[in-house]
Amino acid sequence: WMNRQQQLSRLNQQQWVREIDSHLRLGGQRLRAKQSSEALDSYQRAYRLALRLADAKLIRACAFNLGACLVARGDYDKAVNYLQLVLPSERDEPPVPYVADVHFNLAVAHDRLGNAEAAQEAYRTAFLLYGGADKPQLQCEVALKIASDAESRGNNAEARSYYLAAMQACQGNQALTEWRLRCQVKYAAVSHRLGDDRPLEGLAECESAAHLVPGRAARVQLLNEIGITYMQANRYSAAAESFTSAMHSVGGVGGDDPSFQRAALLQNLAGALTALGRHREALAKYTETVRLFRSATTPSSQGLGHCYLNMALCYAHLKRVNSSAESYEMALQFAKEAGDKTTQWQALEGLGAVDFNSGHNQSATARFAEALALASDTEEARVRIAAKLQRAGGGGSRRSRGGSGRRHRWSSELPGGSRRSGSFLRGIDEDGGDSLLGGFGDGVEGEGADDSEEEPEEVREARRRLRQAVYGEPAYGLSTEKVSEETEKAYEAQTSERDSESEDEDEQNDNNESIDKELVV
Repeated sequence: WMNRQQQLSRLNQQQWVREIDSHLRLGGQRLRAKQSSEALDSYQRAYRLALRLADAKLIRACAFNLGACLVARGDYDKAVNYLQLVLPSERDEPPVPYVADVHFNLAVAHDRLGNAEAAQEAYRTAFLLYGGADKPQLQCEVALKIASDAESRGNNAEARSYYLAAMQACQGNQALTEWRLRCQVKYAAVSHRLGDDRPLEGLAECESAAHLVPGRAARVQLLNEIGITYMQANRYSAAAESFTSAMHSVGGVGGDDPSFQRAALLQNLAGALTALGRHREALAKYTETVRLFRSATTPSSQGLGHCYLNMALCYAHLKRVNSSAESYEMALQFAKEAGDKTTQWQALEGLGAVDFNSGHNQSATARFAEALALASDTEEARVRIAAKLQRAGGGGSRRSRGGSGRRHRWSSELPGGSRRSGSFLRGIDEDGGDSLLGGFGDGVEGEGADDSEEEPEEVREARRRLRQAVYGEPAYGLSTEKVSEETEKAYEAQTSERDSESEDEDEQNDNNESIDKELVV
């Protein structure tokens, strides 16, 4: 009788195990179909059955899948509770085979909850575990995430070390060529900020190897990032070459907006020409950029605002006062449409300088006051604008330096490539979703998706979202000191001529007005 009971018990257990397996697989299918509520129900059923069996291995596998599903749904508090159950409770207890995936999902959940220290610790643990499990792409992606977060905190030294680690994880793996090159570019950029320009010499190799990157859009993005890194290092000729190479590679990329993509690249090229002092060439490029933005299907108000702001600086260099003022007005208009406060205060500061240098102190005072009210993102700018406001309000000397110390803009993100969130947006969607990198365990063993033949769609989407995060810098707001210095000189020259109030100046302004009519865009 006892043997019979044991046999029945084993049969019941086997039946429950099959039922658990069925629920887990169904949960994975439902998630791939974006039926998150139904998927959650399947995972909860599997977890309850595992508890009844009192099998620790099954309980952990089900808790992992349930926790990962909760991360996908944005229920991060509950996700942390379930994922913690998967980790060993005692030091001598062996971890589950998919422990790296557990730590990654914990990192994402803590990140979303604002638990920065816990998130960083979990990301670092996942990085080490992926390395030990010989999963170079996952190790590279997590290293890039850690490096990107370190950059956002201003910890360039840590960012540099993890970019290097990501680069090393890709070495010797031809399938990870794109990742290796991107890591190398970011490593060079951070090294420059730390005063080490030696890695910049490797950018030429990256550019020549760009043809190895599969996919036209990814190749264009890489060349654009190389150009931006050169711009940050004040190597403007090399930057212009990189942007030109990117332009040649654009084509009609998939379902993206080629006009928008060309406009973003052309604006970057114009920025390099501006920095080289080739202002007339730059203006021609900006004019073409405006045309492309207007023909693009992607909303372009922010891009147009930045473009007109840059045009205003070029006109200032060429002492084209009226054209400079008109461009500032256009920049202000498009910046308001886009809700871009930074470009708004920069354009207002420029307009205030033009008015002040023209002797219109009342108008200049109003412009500077508006700019000061909006310039909340930098104390340096607020101090500078406040000084100009005081001079204009007090009827001081007509000599206002109109450049904001950091105004020239270029685009660090393009449509296409790794499913970025757009040329003028930050790297990751507002609603998040870079979770589940490690994937789901469709079976009762809870193995990560990296071991399965067919990677679930939600995992692929999670990887794409993570790429958005780790690649992402603000698309605009980068600058070079040389551009700023040249802008200041241009305004000083402009002001000096206005202060002289000579007949030659009046004649020059008449000529400028006639030229302006030909260049209206």
